[in-house]
Amino acid sequence: MTEQTPSTVFIEVARRCNLSCRHCGIWRCGPPASRVSCDTLKRVIERCASWDSQPEIVFTGGEPFLERDTLLDLARTATSAGLVTVTNTNGTVLDEVTCDAVCSSGLGKVAFSIDSHLGEVHDRTRGRPGVFQECVAAVRRLRNSREKLGRGPVLMSSTILFKPNLGAIPQLVDMLLHLGIESLLFQALQPPFGPSPASPVWPEGDDLWPSLELAHSGLLELKRRRDEGAPIYLSDELYEALFHYFRSPKVLPKPVCTAWKSTAMISLEGDVRLCFAQSVHGEESVGSILDAPLDEIWNSMRARRVRVRMRACRRGCGVMNCHQ
Repeated sequence: MTEQTPSTVFIEVARRCNLSCRHCGIWRCGPPASRVSCDTLKRVIERCASWDSQPEIVFTGGEPFLERDTLLDLARTATSAGLVTVTNTNGTVLDEVTCDAVCSSGLGKVAFSIDSHLGEVHDRTRGRPGVFQECVAAVRRLRNSREKLGRGPVLMSSTILFKPNLGAIPQLVDMLLHLGIESLLFQALQPPFGPSPASPVWPEGDDLWPSLELAHSGLLELKRRRDEGAPIYLSDELYEALFHYFRSPKVLPKPVCTAWKSTAMISLEGDVRLCFAQSVHGEESVGSILDAPLDEIWNSMRARRVRVRMRACRRGCGVMNCHQ
């Protein structure tokens, strides 16, 4: 059997958040029963650097900056090993000291969650007044730190596509570009991978879910702006998949997810899964980094059997950027 290694490794650094976003359930999670040590994760990262695939390391949450020291310590290890690193943030805990530390750590990309050009819309979906202004200020602060130190991460945005913003894509894109965002990511509203929201008909029965006409007009506008040169991550394949997703979010016409051949996820406890949805659907992990190296787990017969099933998967979560 040919040995393979993933091109993206997700490492969960936080399972808590200081916001209570309507479309996310992470903030409902309790503390983990155990937590793998930072030194163990450093050894995993250093081993990843020896792979031919040279994987991108993505630090996830929750809000990763609630575990700032761990996040930046791991980022320094990955950068020293020559790997590209990415993280996401809601932008509420990045003061000037943190922004300077981010730039010094070598962290390669930081994606800010920004869901609207209107503060009241963003704040309403994120669960607290003032979050929009805090996030915008954090983007500017990190941009200033980067200019001051002469190095720092690519500034990205991550936006949930839903009813409140799909009718205002031009204004949203213009605001993000004016703010200095250099790469724009868009995710369709999805069932969360943490505890589910209260709505029993999530997502399409929730009032955040757009009409098909609104979703399609918003997607057409995104594609138009991309074609005009805006730095929007939206391949033609993803555009087509999103078009179908908003028509039928639970099952896609064909498999589009590429996580089966590209991705490994390490939980706080050290468990390894091959896609974010596996825990939601009650599927067990394929191993633990406490018991075996990540590449051995990824090439195990157990993981290979899971990947065979994943290759044919048509679940709606396949349209997520992290599954592309």
